[in-house]
Amino acid sequence: MIAQVVGAIAAAGVLYVIASGSASFDVHAGFASNGHGANSPGGYSLLAGFVSEVVLTAFFLIVIMGARTTERR
Repeated sequence: MIAQVVGAIAAAGVLYVIASGSASFDVHAGFASNGHGANSPGGYSLLAGFVSEVVLTAFFLIVIMGARTTERR
């Protein structure tokens, strides 16, 4: 239960960093767009794009490595 709370707080922090990359953040205006700065429809910063790529890639790798594990507990 404590791990879930810590994970939820960490996830909220990640979403805050991503969302704060743009002063005019609106979740209904298209959260998943390509580009950054002037090339981004939402005006997201390079830092916001980098953080989202790192976090999503980490989750992807964790899922792949978990699926490839031969030892189940």
